[in-house]
Amino acid sequence: MLSKQQVASYGPPRRTARERHTVSI
Repeated sequence: MLSKQQVASYGPPRRTARERHTVSI
């Protein structure tokens, strides 16, 4: 199951520390 942060990174191309952490996983 995808978390809201993961869904956010899949949708709008935002580059934030939290999303970078999710992308690393």
